[in-house]
Amino acid sequence: MDRIDDISEQLHNTWRIQYARQLIENSQAAWHKGHGYPPSAMKAAAPAEKVRRPIKIGILGAGAAGMYAAMIIDSLKSPDFTYEILEANPERVGGRLYTHHFSDGPNDYFDVGAMRYPYIPFMYHTFYLLEHDLGMTEAEDPMNPREGELIKYFMSIDKNLNRYNGKTLTNEQVKNGGPDPFDTGLLDETVEQLLNNKFSGMKEQLANNFQDEWNKLVGLYDALSMRTFLATSSPAYSQKLITTIETFDSGTTFYDSAMLEMLMESMDFEWPVPPGEEVKWYCVQGGSGVIAERMKAKVKNIEMGKEVTKISANLVSGHHEWESVDVEVNHDPTSKRRYDHVISTMPFGCFRNIDTSECHLTWDLEVAIRCLKYSNSTKVGMKFKSRWWEKHGQRGGVSKTDGPTRCIVYPSYGIDGEDATMIVSYTWAQDATRLGSLCRGKGTPAEETLVDILLDDLAVIHGIKIEDLRAEFVDYFPWNWDDNPYSAGAFALFGPGQFSTLYPEVTQPMGGRLHFAGEATSVHHAWVVGALNSALRTIIEILLVEDRWEEFKPLLKERIKYDDEIDIRNIDILEEQIRIGRQKGKITQKRIDMLNVTS
Repeated sequence: MDRIDDISEQLHNTWRIQYARQLIENSQAAWHKGHGYPPSAMKAAAPAEKVRRPIKIGILGAGAAGMYAAMIIDSLKSPDFTYEILEANPERVGGRLYTHHFSDGPNDYFDVGAMRYPYIPFMYHTFYLLEHDLGMTEAEDPMNPREGELIKYFMSIDKNLNRYNGKTLTNEQVKNGGPDPFDTGLLDETVEQLLNNKFSGMKEQLANNFQDEWNKLVGLYDALSMRTFLATSSPAYSQKLITTIETFDSGTTFYDSAMLEMLMESMDFEWPVPPGEEVKWYCVQGGSGVIAERMKAKVKNIEMGKEVTKISANLVSGHHEWESVDVEVNHDPTSKRRYDHVISTMPFGCFRNIDTSECHLTWDLEVAIRCLKYSNSTKVGMKFKSRWWEKHGQRGGVSKTDGPTRCIVYPSYGIDGEDATMIVSYTWAQDATRLGSLCRGKGTPAEETLVDILLDDLAVIHGIKIEDLRAEFVDYFPWNWDDNPYSAGAFALFGPGQFSTLYPEVTQPMGGRLHFAGEATSVHHAWVVGALNSALRTIIEILLVEDRWEEFKPLLKERIKYDDEIDIRNIDILEEQIRIGRQKGKITQKRIDMLNVTS
C-alpha cells in the first residue's frame, strides 16, 4: 500500500470536513450572539488551567474509540496522565469490532460488525492505527495470509447476482441491460444516472466556491430528508420512483435520513484516483475482532462488566466551574470513582440510560443525546459443509435482492479453502428491524423461521434446489444490533436538520470535563475512522483544558496528520468549543442554584 506522504492540505479540505467546520463556526457565532459573550470575553472568563498536576481520566467503553483514547494517552509517556476503562460488557472488548467464530478453523468466521476498509485518504487514520500501532500490514503472501494481515476485499465482481422483481441477473448483465433491466416500468435512466441528475450540479458549484454554495445548500436542504429532496427538487421524482431508487441503492427507509448526509456519503469516495484504477478495499485475516484484541493488548486498566449508571459533576468550591467528575457503576453508590476528566465513548442510546441529573446537562445536549438518529443493522452468518457458492462463480463480492436477505456477502478470505462460512444476509434500517425481529435465540420458533426464510431466499437467488442447500447447511449465527444492550443501534445516521443543530453540541465537552467520542460525534458515521478521529479530539481537548497542548503537540503531530477532522492550523475552533462547553456548565449550575433558592 503506497501512502501519499503530503496529504494534510487535501484531507482538511474535503467536502465533509469543510461542512463540519462551517457548522461548528456557525454554531459558535450563534451562541455568542444569543448569550452576549464575545470570544474575547469568553477567554477572560475561562482561562486555561496553569497548575501541573496528576490527571486521572475515566474512559467509558472499550470499543475502538475508548481503547484508542487509552493508546494515545500511553503514547504521551507522561506519569501525569493515567486512565481507567470501564466496559459494561462482561465478555469482550471491541464494541462493533466483533467477529464470530464457528470453530478454530482459520477461515471459519464472519464479521458481525465492521468488516471492510477502503484505502482512501480520509481513512488513512485507520490504516495508521493498523500499521503503525498494531503492526497489521498487507499480507506478504496473499494466498496464505497470517492472522491479522490485511488482504484484498472484493466489493463486487461481474458474476455477483441481482434478483429484483422476480428476475435474476449478474452484475455484467445489469450493466448491459439498459436503464430498466428488472422491468419495473419506472426507470427511463439508470439509478446511478437518476441520482447524478440531482447531485452533479451541486458538486460542481461546491468545487468552485464551497463556503458560499454550501451555505446556500444548507439553507435550502438542511431540514429535508433524502426522500423529500428527491420529491421536491427539480426535476421532481414521484414517490414510486423514489422508492424504486432506494430499493436498488440502499436499505428500506434509508432515504428518510438527512439529504445532506446522503450527499456527503456520495462525495466521500470521489477522491481522485489514477485513470484505470479503482479504490482498493481491505479486510483483516481472522476478522476485525483481531483489531480489538490487539488494541486490548496495548492498553491497561480495562475493567469488564462495569456498567456506568450515574455521572455527577463536582464544582470548584464557591464557584460554578466543573472541577471533576464522579462515576458510579452497576447501581452501587459505594463504587464511586472520581476523575479529572471523563471520556464517554458510549453510543447515545446507551448513554441516555445513565443518571446524569447531577451534571445538569444543557437542554440542547440532552436533546442531542436523546434524538440523534441511529440506524439498525442485522447480520446472519451461516456455516456450510462446503463453499458451494464458489462453484456458482461467487468468489467474493455481494449479491443483492429485494427479498428478505437483501445483501449476501461472499467471503474474500479462504477462497478455494475448506472453511465454508458466509454472511447470508446483511440488512439495514427497516429491513434489519424486520429480519431482526426473528433473532430470538436458537431453538425458538422465530429463529427456525429465520433460517427457513434465508435458505429459501438463497436457493432462489442462486438457482439451486432447496433440498441441496439444506443438505449443505451446518450452523448459523444471527445478530441484531438494535437488540444489543451495549450499542442500542448499529451506527449513527443523522436525520434532517440534526447535523446543523445537534452535531455541534456533542463535540463540546460539558463543563470542560465530560467529553464525547465515538463515530456519532464524528463526521464519518458508521466507520472505524470516526471512532478514532473522535478519540483523538477528546485527548486534545483534555490537553487544552489542562494547558498541556503545546507540550505534547509534537508527540501527536504525526497521528494528527492522518486525521482529517483535526487541523492544527484551526485549533482555535476546538479551543472555542471547550470555552463554550465550560461556560454552558457554569450557566446550568447557576440556573440550578437560582431554582434551589427560589424553592
